[in-house]
Amino acid sequence: MSQNATVNVDIKLGVNKFHVDEGHPHIILAANPDINESVN
Repeated sequence: MSQNATVNVDIKLGVNKFHVDEGHPHIILAANPDINESVN
């Protein structure tokens, strides 16, 4: 017997697929950034 599974696309796309490890961030912000520094 086969079953048809329906998937709600909005729910499937809205699932947070990223684990956030706040204790070990992979992006570290500068404490006192230089506003005149160029980021080209």
